[in-house]
Amino acid sequence: MSGNISVLSIGPGASVAVHSLAIDAVRRNSKVATLSFHTLPDPLSEGSKDQWKFALPSDEDEDTVDTKHTLILDTHFAGFTPLQHSEEDSCDVDVIAMSGLGGHAFDSFKERGGSFMWLRDALPLDFPNARILIYGYDTRLVRSSSFQNLTDLGRALQIDMKAIRVIAPRICTQTCTALYNLKEEMDETGASILNSTRGFLFFGVPHQGMDIESFVPLVKDQPNRGLLESLNKNSAFLIRLQQDFRNALGERHIPIISFYETEESPTAVEISDDHWELSGPLRVFVDASSATCGSKTQHPIGRSHSEMVKYSDQYDALYIRVKTTLQPLLWKVSGMRDAKIRRACGVFLLHGRGTLLQKMPLGVFRALLNSMLKSFPVDLSEVTLEFEDREKLFGSYEKGRWTWTEKELQESLFRVLTKGTKAHPVVIFVDALDESVALGSKSAFDEFLKKDNVQVTSNNSARARELEKSYLVDVNAKDKQGETPLTAAITLNAEEVIYKLLEVGAEHDDKDMLLASESGITALVNSFSFAWR
Repeated sequence: MSGNISVLSIGPGASVAVHSLAIDAVRRNSKVATLSFHTLPDPLSEGSKDQWKFALPSDEDEDTVDTKHTLILDTHFAGFTPLQHSEEDSCDVDVIAMSGLGGHAFDSFKERGGSFMWLRDALPLDFPNARILIYGYDTRLVRSSSFQNLTDLGRALQIDMKAIRVIAPRICTQTCTALYNLKEEMDETGASILNSTRGFLFFGVPHQGMDIESFVPLVKDQPNRGLLESLNKNSAFLIRLQQDFRNALGERHIPIISFYETEESPTAVEISDDHWELSGPLRVFVDASSATCGSKTQHPIGRSHSEMVKYSDQYDALYIRVKTTLQPLLWKVSGMRDAKIRRACGVFLLHGRGTLLQKMPLGVFRALLNSMLKSFPVDLSEVTLEFEDREKLFGSYEKGRWTWTEKELQESLFRVLTKGTKAHPVVIFVDALDESVALGSKSAFDEFLKKDNVQVTSNNSARARELEKSYLVDVNAKDKQGETPLTAAITLNAEEVIYKLLEVGAEHDDKDMLLASESGITALVNSFSFAWR
C-alpha cells in the first residue's frame, strides 16, 4: 500500500476509505473499488478531468515503475461498476441500475449532501446473493456536443450487456433490471437478455413523455436538443418505443413494477454563465399516468423526481419499500438456484458434425475450457495472465505464432475440475463423443473418464432404454432430419431450451436422472458428468 500512496502523493496522515471491492464485470483480471479520500490528493484536484491513470511501482523496487499494473481512478463511472460485497461465485442474480437523462451512474442514487448510496451500502447486505451493477453513460445536458439519440443509447447498452454475459455467464443467473429512463429495440442479443430477465423496476420513467420545458434553456440549440425533444409529452418516438417494448416482451410474463413521484420538483435556474441550480418554480416532471403506463404494479414515492432514488440510510421507509418490492424477484431466483443446484455451474456443448478439430481431443478440451473458465473467475484470471505473457514472448496467437498443446489444455481442464467441483457441481454435455473415439482418440479420454466422480452414460444403457418409454412424445419428437428438440438445442447451444427438456424428463422419472435424447442418453449428475450419444 505504501507504493500506491507514494504514487498518489496523498501525503502523511491522509486517509482513504474503500467502500466496495469486486471483480470487474468486463475485465475479469481486474478489480473495481469505490473509495473516498478524507482530503483530496493534489494529483486528483484538477477539476476539468474525470479520470487519472497511475503506473504502480513494482513489488521488488518502489523506484521502478511496473508497466503491467496500472491504477485508474475516475469520477465518471462509465460502463458497468460492481458494488456487491460478496464473492462473485456466491452471486446468482444481477441487479443492474441505470440513471436517467442528465444523471450520474453513482451520484443519482447517493444521498444528497451525504455519503449513503443504497445500491452499495445497503442492498448488498440485504441480498448477498446479488451482483449489484450500476451502468454509466453520458447524457449531460449543459455544454454537450453529442447528437446521440435513444436508439444509439439502446444499442450501446445491448453491446455492453452482451460483454458482461459473454465473459461472466451464469447458468442460474437471472437478471433483475432496475432501469431508469432508458429502453430500446431488442435484436437477438436483446431477446437473450429478456429471456433471463426476472423483472423491471421503473422509477419515474416517462413512457408517455415528460415536461421538458424547463430543460430547454439548458440545452439551447446544442446537438443534444433532439434527444431532449424525443422525451417530450406525446412524443411520437416514445409511442413507437412503447409499442416496440411490448412486442419485444411478447408472451414473456416479466413483472414490470413502476414507481411514480408524488411531489413537485424545482426547476433549473441559470445563476451565472452555464451554471445552473435547482431553485426555480415547482413542476411535475413525469406524471403518474406516464410513469406507470403498461404496469400492473404501481407504487407512489413521496419524493420529487430526482429524489425518488436517494435514501438516507437502510432504515429509510422508502428504501424499505423498494427492498420489499425486490424481495420476491430475488428470492425467486435464489430458490431456483437451490432447487437446481445440480447444474449451478455450467453446461458445455459440442456436436460431432463439424470440423475434424471438433471431433478430436484438442478441440474438445479447448471448447470445454472456453466455456468452463467463464464460471471460475480465479482460474480465468490465471489463464488470461498466462495468455498475455505468451503473447509478449512469442507473438500473436491469432497469427499462429504459438498455440496451446493438447496436454496443456487437458491438465488445465483437470485442474479446474479438481478445484472447482469441490464447491460447485458441473454438468458437461458432449454430443457425438463416440465419433471422436471412432477416430482413434479414445486413449486421450481414458484418464479423464476413469475419475471416480465422472459418470458416463451411453445409448447402450439398459436403464436409459427403460426410461425412454416414459418420456413425453413432444420431447422426443423428430424433425425431417431426424433430430429431436434436445439434439437441436445442443447443436445451437440453446442452454435454456436444454434445461427445459431435461426438467420435463426428470419430472417423469427418478429425480437423479435427466432426459437427454431420443436414444435414451442420460446424465447422472455428480460432480461432473458426460452424456455419451
